[in-house]
Amino acid sequence: MHDILTHGDCLDVLRNMPGNSVDSIVTDPPYGIKFMGKTWDYDVPSQAIWEECLRVLKPGGHLLSFAGSRTQHRMAARIEDAGFEIRDMIVFLYETNNAAHALIESLSPDQLKLLDAAFGHDGMLGWVYGSGFPKSHHALKPALEPITLARKPCKGTIASNIDVYGTGVLNIGECRIPLAEGESPYDYPNGPGGSDPNHMWRGRNKGDGDIARQGNPDGRWPANLIHDGSAAVLAWFRDNPQQVE
Repeated sequence: MHDILTHGDCLDVLRNMPGNSVDSIVTDPPYGIKFMGKTWDYDVPSQAIWEECLRVLKPGGHLLSFAGSRTQHRMAARIEDAGFEIRDMIVFLYETNNAAHALIESLSPDQLKLLDAAFGHDGMLGWVYGSGFPKSHHALKPALEPITLARKPCKGTIASNIDVYGTGVLNIGECRIPLAEGESPYDYPNGPGGSDPNHMWRGRNKGDGDIARQGNPDGRWPANLIHDGSAAVLAWFRDNPQQVE
């Protein structure tokens, strides 16, 4: 396994790559929020870029694209218009108060000069002390980033696609959240739906009340929400003492 870093315009680089050759794409492209007034962030990536991403991906290959909360809809629409299947959206929660400041403090004097030259002194200070991305005085403080999860359509059935290309599905089973010793797979002592005997998961409508009450011993199903593990974000989950410690 070798890591290859290629410098260049993404559209030019993609056009020089063979089709159906990439297993997955994980990208954090421009958000189209005019970051510090820079022209490279005037818009989200064009449909032409996403079409090249689609071309180089193997059938069934997945795309994960970070986006800004104000422009995620434009990002997802162009990804879909390029031919991708939108599978879901993952929400990434993060704490911004100290991240920018810690980054600045870690830079060398030469790196600081380059940063100052790139963004301008006022722009850099606005980013550091403004708790993350620059924003107007009339905007909310950013604390999450949406991630569009999309897939290139499979060829034939999913099973046959996996046999040929090795792509097409997400191994969700391996992403289950392990249960602590003695922990219930559900937040409710009586399973999903609490004590409501008529709830669809209580067995009256599904015919599987025992399974609903017991849950899965392999752990909880992963949600479409992730976080950075910071104390500030963990404090939001106060109902789980293990997460706040």
